[in-house]
Amino acid sequence: MINLEQSQYLEPQSKQVTQDLHRQLLALRNYKALELINQSNEKYDVPWLSDTLKSLTNLDTRGRDIILNHPAVYLWIENAKTVLEKHSEKQGEWRFKGFIYLCINIWLKFNMVPEIPPFSCLINNELVNNLNLYNKNKLNIDFSGLSAVNISIKEDTLFITNDTFYKSWKSRELANTLDCYPFLCNQTLWTSSYLDIITPSELRMDKMELVEEISEDISILFTEALELVETCWPEMHTEIKENVKHIIFFKPPGLPFFSDFRVHGVIFASHLKRPLINVAEWLIHEASHIRLNTLMCARPHLIDDMKAIYPSPWRDELRPLYGIYHGCFVHSRLLRFYRFLIKDTSPFKTIVLKEIDRITGELEKGLLIITENANLTSEGMSLVKEMKQNLTS
Repeated sequence: MINLEQSQYLEPQSKQVTQDLHRQLLALRNYKALELINQSNEKYDVPWLSDTLKSLTNLDTRGRDIILNHPAVYLWIENAKTVLEKHSEKQGEWRFKGFIYLCINIWLKFNMVPEIPPFSCLINNELVNNLNLYNKNKLNIDFSGLSAVNISIKEDTLFITNDTFYKSWKSRELANTLDCYPFLCNQTLWTSSYLDIITPSELRMDKMELVEEISEDISILFTEALELVETCWPEMHTEIKENVKHIIFFKPPGLPFFSDFRVHGVIFASHLKRPLINVAEWLIHEASHIRLNTLMCARPHLIDDMKAIYPSPWRDELRPLYGIYHGCFVHSRLLRFYRFLIKDTSPFKTIVLKEIDRITGELEKGLLIITENANLTSEGMSLVKEMKQNLTS
């Protein structure tokens, strides 16, 4: 029996994944989603998935976390819901990307060579070139439109061929490619797929464009913000490093930061200079959303949380209880951050005192809304109790 009721949910998650039951359950959820796709394999036509699922059962807890709790896999599962109904030209790309994210990643990271029959799919030139995005020896091959390719694996080599194109990757070459994306980055192999599905209403801005290159001053600013978090709250810094896969930058104007469970483990940030303390706050803010999403996906905290809407203490518009609950969690952690920061003889004292007053007032209002209106599970009750205690501790 898995017992999570004694967890201190507000505490940063700095434990190894072998001790983190929530991340284990989250990996199991994604495994079950892949099983459903595999059960409809005739519909989805992903011949490599059965072998992948067998390989996943042979991985330990850490291995399943590395493969399954990855933003690319979340997005691939999300797109499975619509790939056959919409964007028919994307079907081949979807199949091929899933093959890379799952089958090839298991092979490269854990030396499990997939035993799959050769198969064909449609891919485009952009996708092939993305595989070599940071390689020194880039492909210089020009596809015109979509091209049918044949895929096969022999020993430690992946072969992709068609009538005019032949490319083979040794497993070590692929490993260099797939592991090349840094913590601060402006694109990944799955970024274009995400931009295809996100809408202006979700963004609360007209569109989202990635920056062509991250400037040195922005890179330094975010590095210093992470160092500030590490100095005053090392456990939170560890959680960020363990639970956040990438920070991806887009062009302003727009939201300063946001996260999205469809690419769980990613923080999106506007490529714009701002005060150091604000960057540190927003990193903790979004990392906390990511952590609470993990907790709530593994074990529900609220029942019927999206139906009724209520005045939000921190926004002008009405919000469902789910959003207010998330906001309370974030505010509780930010309150801790500023309390840690004020203990230090830092130049932030004046702004910290103002932020503590603001956050405390908004958190009190949010918790009152949750207490009076939310139908909480035992996990939700436990977290609300922690957040109330945090107001005065």
